[in-house]
Amino acid sequence: MNDSENTVIIRWSNLSLTHGRGRELIYRVLAISDSFIHVVELGTVRREKTGALEAKIFTANPPPKTGNRRLMWPREFVNASFNEGRMRHVAEHGIPAQMADTSSTAAESPRLTIRKQVVTHIETHGGDAVFEDRKIYARSIQNAAAFYNVCEKAARKWFEMFVFYGRHENALIDQDWRKGAPGVGRRNLRDKNGKPATLGRRTDSEKLFGKEGHPRRRLTKQLLAEYSNFIRKEAYDNNVAFPEVFSRWQESRFAFNRDKDGNIAVYKLDRKNYPTDDHMKRVGRVLLKKYRELRDRDERLRPGSKGGSAQDIVHDQLPVMDMDGTPADNYVLYGKDVKGRKPTVVLAVDRASCAIVGWDVSFVPENGDAYLNCYFSACTDKTRELHRWGVPHLRGMVFGCASRIFIDRGPGIGKKAQSAIVERCRNATMIAEPGSGQAKGHGEGVMGSIQKALAYLPGSTFPTGDIEEDRKRRQLAKTGAVTHKRFMQELLIAISTRNETLDVKHLLTQDMLKQKIPACPAEIYRYYKSRRRGDAAWDWPPEDTIRKLCVKRTKKAPEGIVTIDQREYTSSELQRLARQHAKMNNGASVEITTYGVPRAKNVLFWELPGNELGVLRQTEFTQKYYDDINDSSEDDNKIRNHLLARAKSNSRKPIRLTDGSSGGASTTLVSKAKQAKINDVERNAAPTSPRTTSEEFSGIGRRQFVDDIEAAPMLSEIVKAQEEPVEPLQHDDVGIDNGLSWIDDDQDLLID
Repeated sequence: MNDSENTVIIRWSNLSLTHGRGRELIYRVLAISDSFIHVVELGTVRREKTGALEAKIFTANPPPKTGNRRLMWPREFVNASFNEGRMRHVAEHGIPAQMADTSSTAAESPRLTIRKQVVTHIETHGGDAVFEDRKIYARSIQNAAAFYNVCEKAARKWFEMFVFYGRHENALIDQDWRKGAPGVGRRNLRDKNGKPATLGRRTDSEKLFGKEGHPRRRLTKQLLAEYSNFIRKEAYDNNVAFPEVFSRWQESRFAFNRDKDGNIAVYKLDRKNYPTDDHMKRVGRVLLKKYRELRDRDERLRPGSKGGSAQDIVHDQLPVMDMDGTPADNYVLYGKDVKGRKPTVVLAVDRASCAIVGWDVSFVPENGDAYLNCYFSACTDKTRELHRWGVPHLRGMVFGCASRIFIDRGPGIGKKAQSAIVERCRNATMIAEPGSGQAKGHGEGVMGSIQKALAYLPGSTFPTGDIEEDRKRRQLAKTGAVTHKRFMQELLIAISTRNETLDVKHLLTQDMLKQKIPACPAEIYRYYKSRRRGDAAWDWPPEDTIRKLCVKRTKKAPEGIVTIDQREYTSSELQRLARQHAKMNNGASVEITTYGVPRAKNVLFWELPGNELGVLRQTEFTQKYYDDINDSSEDDNKIRNHLLARAKSNSRKPIRLTDGSSGGASTTLVSKAKQAKINDVERNAAPTSPRTTSEEFSGIGRRQFVDDIEAAPMLSEIVKAQEEPVEPLQHDDVGIDNGLSWIDDDQDLLID
């Protein structure tokens, strides 16, 4: 063949090129033009001799992620290589056996469909120019990624894989065989001794310090299952981004053990015992995307359906929530209490799944505010509440809105509760029929199970069936009460345990059985929540929930500080707004709208100028003088008023001062009895008073003695008389000392 004649090259075929020193490489032809041939390297051929025989072993390269492995050969180089015998046509080398054996029907999946559509879009709009012009290649990748809502990195990787395997029908499937076995991930690989194989490169700590450094940590099968279940729950419950989901995962890692007293203690696990955050994030993003796609597929409307309809109500049922409140059979120490008192507990239960969705605990009689607070708890995420009471490890909590609320004929039908639920929240309320206990038996039964779960706590009066034991429990209940925090922890644990372990297999439908939904209230509730469509999808953003159910007030904020119930709140944004308002309005205080979160006095929301909600925190003064755990500001104020009254009472005690003219200089306070005794001594201190024996002190003689005593001059008159030069009296009871007379007050007092 002459050099002027072009060699026949077939597109997508394989070429073998021998380089210097006999190194043989296999290439695939991607595109052909008049001047160039575009190829990609498939792998290397290695020769091994076994005796007189020589075998060729092909080692395939992994599929490329970018176009850096593609080459562009001039026509002259190809013709010369064929003439020299260094290049020749060879059979197909680049298609793995596992890819060829996989049927296209078995490989079909939503992910594979998206990949094929992206690659087809690039080929259709770019053509062969994607191999010749880098700008056209980049623009084609960018357009395809934007059209199908995928990242450019993924689109580039799929296109390079597709052309690397010669546009094979299974070129874009997941290559599980490269991870250990078909359908088996690498994380389950084990060595020849049966132990889990160590994967990944050594950490920098291992390189520097050897065995003393922090070693690599594997993502075990058990940990992956926990991670996957957690992300699945988050994917179906909310639409938050992955960084927030991963942060919640890290905060939920706890272990249980017993302390020195034998009580179960909760410990936060050390993050160094887990795989690196980068690896966990790579796995977690894939799982979150997978579960979000499954959720969206379940929520996808059926053909011909245009939203919420009567068929939706019949099929999935609009969520109905039962709410009931009752005093708990437990005495709890609230605030500065010495003896316990019974709290009022209100629970919200989903009728379709029997899951407890919300709660409220107060130390006042059952009222409409308790029902509003309970519904607020049902509609909001429980993460903040669990962290407040020190039990963030609980996993059985669910939340969501309802279209109908079933209540009994109690405080829940008050005007305030009805206004908030019906008018602001657009929920229908159903009221139990008078005299029909079965109408509200669902909520009563759930309340009874929670009461029974808390019966072991000290201070409980829940009946055990033993009359004598119940009598002793009632006698010791008030003095043996537990703290408010301990009661809330046990209540939340009981709710979470019930949502995760209650046997509700009779509620599983055929669709749930096909999807293998666990038979517990929490999972059934999440299943129904993921299937709500149209008018049944009533979940609100947190801002709407706060505006509709929280206590709304309009307050002035002088100097950026707003005071509510003697608690002060502020923030940097509010202080800045107050300064600007004062400058523009001649020193007037700014007026803002606040929203008080139920049972959380440490935080306050307020309406920002841009129709957004801001957060106000307590000032240092409020944090110092008020307790956020017990929320007992009313009780604290009562105690402060009592101490103030005691101080005022102490200040009103009389202070008797001796008259300076009477010769007394002491201002020492004495009791009334002692003062009366002193007065009697002064009356009996007359210098002419004779001694009288007990025999003479009777009858008329006694009355005469009393008259003589009353007629005798007082001690002050005697002292005044001593100022004149008179002859001192000579008497056994009176003495003279430096011109002053003194009296022997050791005489016997004659008191009737």
